[in-house]
Amino acid sequence: MASNVQGLSTYEAIGRLYDDIAYALDDHLKAEAEKDKGTGEKSILYEAFHHRSYLSVFRWTSAVALIVEVVLLLVAYITCNDPRYQYLPAECFFIFVMVILNIYLVWWDTRLRHKELSKQTLNLLRDLKEVQASAAWCEENYPHMHSPLSPCITLQWTKRDGSVVNLPWSLLVRGDIIFLKPGQRVPARCKALQNTVCSNLGELQMGDIYSPSLDDVGEGFSSPKARTPLKPSPYLLLETPYITNLRIALMEGLNRPVTVFNKQRVKLFSFAMETIILPISVVLILVINTLRFHYSSWVGDWTEVLLISPVSVALPLIPLGLPLTWLLLNWLGIARILTMYHHAKNMQSDPLEDPFEEAELEALQLSEISMKWSELRHHFVLTMLGKEPSPIRTANILHVLASVTNLCCVDKKGVLSWPNPTAEKVFFLKNRAHNILSTSVPSLYGDDDLLHEATIEKIASPQPTKESESVLLSLTHDRQTAFGLQFDDPMWRRYLLSLKPLGLNILLNTCNPATQNHYTQFCAHITCEAMYNEDLVPVSQRSSVGHACEHRHIVDMDIPVCSRGCLCELAKQIGFTEQAQVPFELEHQLSTFRHVPPDMACKDRLAKSLMITKLKFPFPHMVSVLMRDRASQKLELMSQGTADIILDSCTDYWDGYDICPLTEKDRKKILDFYHRTSLSAYCTAFSYRPTSCVVRENLSNVYMELPIDPTHIYNAARTPTPHISTEALFGDEGHTEYEEIDDIDDAFRMQCKQIFIGMVTMQYQAKTNMVQMIEQLDDSCIRFVHFSKENELRSRVFSEKMGLESGWNCHISLLSDRTRTESGNSSRVGQPTSAKTSGLTLYRQSTEDVNSPDLSKSKFRSSFKGFQRSKSLRRKGLGLRSSLEVSRTLSHSAPSAINLDVAQVKFEEEVSVCSDSSHSQTSYLEDDDPRLERYDCSCQVGTSEECMILADDDHMCHAHSDQHSQSSAHSRSRSPSRVTDSTEHSTSFNFDMSNRIGNFKRFISDWNDSFDGAISLSEHQQDGYPPTMPNEKEYEAQLPKGIENIKPHLENVDNVPLLVSLFTDCTPPATRAMLSIMQEYTEVTIVMGSSANADNMMLFMQADASLSVDPLYPQVCMREPVYSRQSPSKGPLPTEVARSLNTLPCSLSFHPDDKVSLVHLIMESRHYMQQVVSCIQFWACCCISITFLQLLAAMAALPPLLSSGDVLWLTCIIVPVLSISLVAAPTNPCVMNQATGKNVVLLNKQIFQYVFLYYVCKFVPSVVVILLCGGITLATFCMDIAEQQNSTCYYIYPDLVTNVANGSTKTEEHCGWKGWGGHHNHSLNAVQNGVAFLIVLYFCMISVSFVHRMYQLWKRNPLTNKWWAASVFVVLVLQIVYGSISISLHSYSETTGPSLADVPIWLWLIAFVWPIMLIPINELIKRREIRVNVRYQKRARLEFGTKLGMNSPF
Repeated sequence: MASNVQGLSTYEAIGRLYDDIAYALDDHLKAEAEKDKGTGEKSILYEAFHHRSYLSVFRWTSAVALIVEVVLLLVAYITCNDPRYQYLPAECFFIFVMVILNIYLVWWDTRLRHKELSKQTLNLLRDLKEVQASAAWCEENYPHMHSPLSPCITLQWTKRDGSVVNLPWSLLVRGDIIFLKPGQRVPARCKALQNTVCSNLGELQMGDIYSPSLDDVGEGFSSPKARTPLKPSPYLLLETPYITNLRIALMEGLNRPVTVFNKQRVKLFSFAMETIILPISVVLILVINTLRFHYSSWVGDWTEVLLISPVSVALPLIPLGLPLTWLLLNWLGIARILTMYHHAKNMQSDPLEDPFEEAELEALQLSEISMKWSELRHHFVLTMLGKEPSPIRTANILHVLASVTNLCCVDKKGVLSWPNPTAEKVFFLKNRAHNILSTSVPSLYGDDDLLHEATIEKIASPQPTKESESVLLSLTHDRQTAFGLQFDDPMWRRYLLSLKPLGLNILLNTCNPATQNHYTQFCAHITCEAMYNEDLVPVSQRSSVGHACEHRHIVDMDIPVCSRGCLCELAKQIGFTEQAQVPFELEHQLSTFRHVPPDMACKDRLAKSLMITKLKFPFPHMVSVLMRDRASQKLELMSQGTADIILDSCTDYWDGYDICPLTEKDRKKILDFYHRTSLSAYCTAFSYRPTSCVVRENLSNVYMELPIDPTHIYNAARTPTPHISTEALFGDEGHTEYEEIDDIDDAFRMQCKQIFIGMVTMQYQAKTNMVQMIEQLDDSCIRFVHFSKENELRSRVFSEKMGLESGWNCHISLLSDRTRTESGNSSRVGQPTSAKTSGLTLYRQSTEDVNSPDLSKSKFRSSFKGFQRSKSLRRKGLGLRSSLEVSRTLSHSAPSAINLDVAQVKFEEEVSVCSDSSHSQTSYLEDDDPRLERYDCSCQVGTSEECMILADDDHMCHAHSDQHSQSSAHSRSRSPSRVTDSTEHSTSFNFDMSNRIGNFKRFISDWNDSFDGAISLSEHQQDGYPPTMPNEKEYEAQLPKGIENIKPHLENVDNVPLLVSLFTDCTPPATRAMLSIMQEYTEVTIVMGSSANADNMMLFMQADASLSVDPLYPQVCMREPVYSRQSPSKGPLPTEVARSLNTLPCSLSFHPDDKVSLVHLIMESRHYMQQVVSCIQFWACCCISITFLQLLAAMAALPPLLSSGDVLWLTCIIVPVLSISLVAAPTNPCVMNQATGKNVVLLNKQIFQYVFLYYVCKFVPSVVVILLCGGITLATFCMDIAEQQNSTCYYIYPDLVTNVANGSTKTEEHCGWKGWGGHHNHSLNAVQNGVAFLIVLYFCMISVSFVHRMYQLWKRNPLTNKWWAASVFVVLVLQIVYGSISISLHSYSETTGPSLADVPIWLWLIAFVWPIMLIPINELIKRREIRVNVRYQKRARLEFGTKLGMNSPF
């Protein structure tokens, strides 16, 4: 990996990154400037003012209508010289100013939206300048060089400042020297730096897989071969990879879906009020007033009838204050969310609590995150001015959180789960003869004398039986730490002698820092090797293979090769301290692998029964370390790897007291456990052997590849001897301590005859806070959707850990059926040239069999049946181990020969206890267990908690058991890693993972969650008949497979794909396509993903809003930190700079240390937007009521009950203030029990009926009462005038008669509205102000039912909304003040007539008694409204939890 080129310095690299980002931003701004010159669909003018734009708050049609109204009012003022018109110019000026203000605000806010991501990018550039000036990074500040690979974190080996570091992907720049590991995806366009194996192929493109040529590809061989390790190659980056993601963000920033609240606003104000009600109202008023003008004398001047009156009717339907109010409410709501978010982020965590656990809804009360006005004001100003550091306009986080239906998580490791897998089960074998002894030896708890006596007693006892039992110890992960473990069985220490070799192997091999570099290179090598085996790589992740050094475009690479994880905590629980490694010195590291036959998955009965074409079987490999005991100078070979190849290398097992020969039944137990657990977990086997052979240094520089069928070479290495235990301890007879291992064949023989220790299964554990969040989201009818990159089995198991549904119709694979079929066909060919595009074989062929070369040739030319010889032939060829059933006089010299003195191995008494695991989880079956009776199985000792049987041979009939036991000794030494009886007789579950229930539950629950008994099958299952359910076909679901089949299924079958919580086999393009389908079917999606994943940018941009989560980085070992922090003066860490780049489009970013509750933010958003919806609904109803009142007055031939000034006052001051106060209602946590609707606004018959029943009925009665009060008041005034003037009264219009000088009488010519508009204008103005006051009073009373929409008045006091209570008082006072001023301004010395004091008392009683009656009437209406909403919520919850598909009642 060394390179003579120095590489870039940090200062140079950040400078280049700055330049490239600035150049890309400049290109984008130029393109945007060209686009904004016109009125295209994405231009600022279009989005701000076009009548079809859902984002427009003030459309051009509204502006034109208001300007027309201004012109009409001016014409009326100029044409008619009436004192009542003297304030029209002021009204026109106010309307004009509001129009200009609205136009500017809407344009300004839309411009901020268009420039938001550009401003965010400018902020990044400013931050990069600061980082460039202050960054002084060293190697320790970067992630560990050998950090385990994680699909959630994209890192690249890069040369910076003269050192090779593990650089975050987004910090790569053109000119960087990167080191591509074999099998790694290319981060960007690059070319070979020097003469490498791929230097003649030119450039590699982003997304290609670096795959250097392998030695002797396609060559058949029958003996171990030495393979030269594929090492990382230096390449020169030709482009900055982050620029691709930046361009995606800048181009897609304006393409997010319109929120449902914007749609509701447009439908209510722009469509209903402006498009429908406004034209109808204007036409009606014009028709009515025209008829009145021509056929009646009870009208005013034509300017008032035909100009001012239509303007007064139309003015409320184009609310002047709506744009400003809508923007202010949005800014305020976003500021509230951001204030809560930042306040919770700054809260100090309790050091006793889990540092990675986010705040919970129950634990974080409202009072604990109460907002300070200073913080709220600060964020409000930043939001209004567009200076918030996160995008809030391109993705309105307030609207999306309030309406979200799907929370989609696209990353698992470090986000949903802890970053490292932890041990879940420990498997080992135990001799039945030692059960009684082990249960009576208290020395395992510390009494060494009794242990010594027990050991002597065992040695002196007769030879124990060869039967073994499988012991399975379960462990529980401590949720307080990333690696904490504890055995579930409180009596686990009785197996301490069996566990100690395992713990030592872990410390010397798995968690040995000296082995990390070698293991990393070996993983890269076999990753490249695994590309030639289609049973290990999903076909969707493969592509055509080139020649020599091919590069392939693979979207997502997930090859199950190495699963080594830190097991230090397990060793610590067993009793080892960190000093246990000190007495040992690493001598050598040996790595072994072999390919899998191409049809292994097809021949395995388990694989066939699962109906999964592509199961990811772990790549067979073994890593061995040769350790020297510094005290005794003895050598110990410690091995770990996959169970198939480990088991091939073992001839015995350690049972805690002795080494015992591995029988065929033992091998079958081990392989059965391994095969099943490796499908859904990570299973590692461990073995060891003492040796005295010295390995030459050159063998550490090569890897050993075994033939696909290594049976014959293992047979040759397993030469029977009369004393296998001595041979295991002191090596083969052909090799002494004076000999050196100098070739690959000798190295292979040295690794044979090992002693099997046990196996450990590891699994990723779901983070507790995520499990709790998912449960809370489910209660809120928000579907948590996991887009898993893993296959169906692994994904299903982890989804159960998270609490997702694991039953029927709960997951869909996005891997297409076409790809599966092609993969199956290609793998079934079994020919060495099945990958025809590459010219390479998928596996290397062996040219020799155990007995016959001819047989071997025909075997490898045929399908996998050639690998599976008949049982008789195998036993004939492998019947050389009968001599192993001999005396075991030296068998006591096994793992106890390892120097495990007290100074090195200390058992710690104080072990953390997990609160929820107090019962035993050791898995056994007792002798009389009814589950075993039908299989003729027996357990010799103890209860069901003392033994577990995994031998499938016990499932056979009793007549076959004797025959099998006779042949077991002769078949011990054969290679079990091929398809053996163990796999032929394994459990057969015939079901499709997506389609059937019972079999999957049986498979998963038996083998993963509650492995608490023998896994045994009945005889008819042995014969291949799957366990079936009654009427199984009736319950078969029809789920699509493959992203291309999702949409046709939704169109033609049912909507089940929108109801599932798990999608498997996901790639970024498939995930993005599925998100698009969800949005097309009106789902509101939030994407939550890792801030360190290079593939998440396109997913972040596809969602309605995106949330980034800083992943927990996986650790090589719990004792080694991922990176070291530095002082703040040296600037942020590389990972922090990379996070700021990757989270550019994310509205919120979460860190594991933050005490931020996403559920709480959703609750606040839901409540706030529900109140905003109530606000705009109340506003719209009030405006329509004002218009309706004027229409009714015109129809009733009344003079205008409201002047144009009154209408302007009510619609611009009173109604907005009263409506906005509804938003200030205290947060109601019960909103989280409600289901939000989809992102669609329907207008149908049911909606119109709902509006009529629950809105019209609340307002129209009050409008009628106001009309009656106004009309009766005018009639009363008319009668008073007639009585004073000694005249008559026609309807409500007085017939005025005046005396002239000569004593005659003359009828006065009216000056508008038969005198109401002239001589008695004061009286009409008094009536208008009285009507306006009643309107305000009734609106205040109606608003009582809008404060708490879902609660009756007696259940939730509206006075809890203090802002509303204050606003009611304020608007009433303001209206009184306004009326008083208006009356005083219209009072002239020459005017006479009645005033409000002349209104009869009974009419006052009617006017003020009605509000008292109005409240209970509206409460009755609201009661029915609540019932309707409750029924809707019940239906929505039922639909949310129903996945019946075609059989669904929906």
